[in-house]
Amino acid sequence: MRNTSFYVWIILLMACGGTRVVSFYNPTYERNKYKSFTIRENYDHDKLSREHQKLDSLILDEVRKGFLSLGYKESSLPDLYVTFQINLNTTSETHTERNYYSGYNYYGYSPYPYNIYTTNYKEGVVILEVRNDNNKLVWQGSKDFKVKKGKETSELLIETIGEIARSFKPLKQL
Repeated sequence: MRNTSFYVWIILLMACGGTRVVSFYNPTYERNKYKSFTIRENYDHDKLSREHQKLDSLILDEVRKGFLSLGYKESSLPDLYVTFQINLNTTSETHTERNYYSGYNYYGYSPYPYNIYTTNYKEGVVILEVRNDNNKLVWQGSKDFKVKKGKETSELLIETIGEIARSFKPLKQL
C-alpha cells in the first residue's frame, strides 16, 4: 500500500510539473557512504525479441554511463542495486476546431460547423530505483515522456533514462 501511494504521488507530481525528473531520497540512508553499483535486471533478457534486446542493451549502457559519470564504480559486490521500469501507453486525443466556413459548403448549408479529428501518440513513465544491499529503497527517480512526430521511441527512452540516472546526486567529497 505504501508503494502504491508513493507511485500515485509521483504521477500527480509529473502531471503538474511537465517533463522534469521527479526524485525521492530516503532520508534514513546516508548517500555519501555508497561507492559502487550494479544494474539488476528484473526480467529475462533472453526472452526479449532481437529489437528489444538491442534497445535494452542501449538503455543499460546509458544507466551505466550515468552512474559512472557521477563517480560510482560498477562492482559484482555493490553497495547499490539499480533497476528500471518503463511504462508505455498509446493514447488518443480528440480535437475540435471551429470551421470558419460553417454553415455553407459546396452543396449549400452544412449542419456541421466544427472539424473533429483524433491524434494518437505514445506517452509513458520511466522509473529508476536505487536500493541498498538490504533491498531498501535509497532513491527513486522518474520522468514522464511523450513521443512526438519525427522522434523515435527508442531514442526518447534512452535520453530520458540517461537524464534520470544523471540526476542521482554524486558522491560528496570528504
